[in-house]
Amino acid sequence: MFRVTLGYVSPGSLSPGRGTICGAVTSDPVVALTFDDGPDPANTPVVLDVLAQHGAHATFFLISELARRNPSLVEQISSAGHEVALHGRRHVDLTSVAPWTAFATVRAGLRELARVPTMAAHPIRFFRPPYGTQSPWTHAAARWCGLEVVGWTASPRDFLVLEPERHVAITFDDLEPGGVVLMHDGPPANPTRRVAVLHAILGAVAERGWRATTVGDLLEGRTARRRRWLLRRAAAVVEEMRPLLVREDLTPLPPRTP
Repeated sequence: MFRVTLGYVSPGSLSPGRGTICGAVTSDPVVALTFDDGPDPANTPVVLDVLAQHGAHATFFLISELARRNPSLVEQISSAGHEVALHGRRHVDLTSVAPWTAFATVRAGLRELARVPTMAAHPIRFFRPPYGTQSPWTHAAARWCGLEVVGWTASPRDFLVLEPERHVAITFDDLEPGGVVLMHDGPPANPTRRVAVLHAILGAVAERGWRATTVGDLLEGRTARRRRWLLRRAAAVVEEMRPLLVREDLTPLPPRTP
């Protein structure tokens, strides 16, 4: 079940080369695992350790300023076989700025990330806008920079303080083979919680006989699943909090007292 979430304007697939990538068209038991907002000295190393323990790979959407300050972390990500992509120069909502500013911001972030020594041998293919917010102009800015825009299918909402089992349930309510999972390895530092949530997610992936990999690997030899993804910040906040707005107990409510 591929759910249309996050305020997509159109639930239909778009023609090749258009729209935001939200997975791959496949029944193969594979999903892409992605991390936003890093690299972070406290969180990224423990995330890499957990991925190694599970034999999983992921795409890291990096903030270029943080990558420039922490080149050794970028090297660790790349040398472990993970994919590096761009999340922006800073964590700024691009829908809140002028179109030319959005283009200049994406271009500056791409150039800064490409200058990190490790990236000389690794072309940057993908971009995910901060907060997931996007307008036609910001999408065009990324495409003008030669980047494919990547959204996601499911997220454990790992920024919320929930039990690991609840994070898993939230994720797999929206996930199917070919999907893309959104997680975070950026600040604030909270390595213990991030390890617990990631172990739980990867454990559930393994129980289903699925494999977690990079966006590039997911798309290799497969047709990208694309959506028209137009989302403003207010709608993004509502979507982030959606799991807390849905009643877990689906038994009928008691009758109202007159």
